Amino acid sequence: MIFPGGEGERKLLKEVLAGALLLLCLLSVGAGIRNALRFSQDFQYDAARALLLGMDPYEISQTPPFRPDVGADEKLDSFYGYFSSIDAPQKMEANQFPSLLMELFPLALMPFRLSVSLWLLCNLVFTALILFFLRKTFLNGISREMFSFLSLLMIAGTPWRNQLGVGQHTLFSFCFFLAAVWCSERGKQWGAGVLLAFSMFKYTLTLPLALYFVFRRRFKELAITAVIHLTATFAAMRLTGRPFFYLLIEPLRVSMALSGEGSLDIGSIIGGGALSVALTFLLLLILLILSVRMTRKDGAERLLFTLLLLCSLVMTYHRSYDFFVMTAAYSGIAELEEKSRSVKMGKPGKVFGVTPSMLYFILLAVLFFGLRLFSESPGIMIFSAVLYYGFLIYYTINALLRNSGKAEAGNG
Repeated sequence: MIFPGGEGERKLLKEVLAGALLLLCLLSVGAGIRNALRFSQDFQYDAARALLLGMDPYEISQTPPFRPDVGADEKLDSFYGYFSSIDAPQKMEANQFPSLLMELFPLALMPFRLSVSLWLLCNLVFTALILFFLRKTFLNGISREMFSFLSLLMIAGTPWRNQLGVGQHTLFSFCFFLAAVWCSERGKQWGAGVLLAFSMFKYTLTLPLALYFVFRRRFKELAITAVIHLTATFAAMRLTGRPFFYLLIEPLRVSMALSGEGSLDIGSIIGGGALSVALTFLLLLILLILSVRMTRKDGAERLLFTLLLLCSLVMTYHRSYDFFVMTAAYSGIAELEEKSRSVKMGKPGKVFGVTPSMLYFILLAVLFFGLRLFSESPGIMIFSAVLYYGFLIYYTINALLRNSGKAEAGNG
């Protein structure tokens, strides 16, 4: 990290910044835990519980009153009764495939309030594991100082705190994805395939990221993942009595109702609908082609990973609480700037004299703190979207030029 002034002034500034971030982290953790114990409304406990009992959560999610009949199950009655008591009434939104809801069966066996406490504990553990696996994989080449700064920044930021507070599943999925990468790089293909299968709970994030395995030609892991989910879907057929393709299509119907309610994604900008779905599939196809065609030279996996991560957050429905994963995007930024120090490679293009890492941290500041500061008002959302998409285009051009070698300069 670069700070102005002399060595003594830089050291003091670093210590002040670290102290402020540490304090913000403690406050963020406390607020996240408090909110999680009270809310966790996105936990999907009700959908998983309904499936566990052999109900059809997709039919319930699309049929008023969007919840099972009172008395159908004591634990579900307790779930809906609790949220009504705190003036936050819930309706079932089973937008996950049955093979994914099955991942929550152990928690769905418990009373809701107990499962919330355990889910909170799990998400705190997932946070620690995310940082561990990032250090072992995509962020293993940066300094300890920078990694510590990014870690504190992630936990201090609003997205991570809200992710914890509403009981979302991105911490769970991102943790399992990174664990799958770590296992795969150590030749543990079966373990990586199982972990990758678990990571698909938040498939809007991890399905695009799974193209990393295509780039690495790790097809066995992808095959294991597919077999696990197909097998679980057949089990769901027996459980619910519904046809196979019904169990694949109906979760997408439920998801379509949310396609225009994201924060910065394409669907939220154009209002969702069929066009946003078409653009999502087009972008996914382009990323697949890039994953196959990119030159597998040293550092290319980091460039691609960051590109996949940046695209995944805007190609499908995502709310601002998912953006805590932007911490991991520094992998490709660091790779760009590392290559710029080589005599054989031209420096990444600057925007008004601003380097890639400076642009990245400006974007992080807006996403992690600016959105909350301005209460996600229309103005700050528009500003954030312009900044994010501008950065995505800028990064994509530089990353592809670096990978192709066409950015070489001064190599005579």
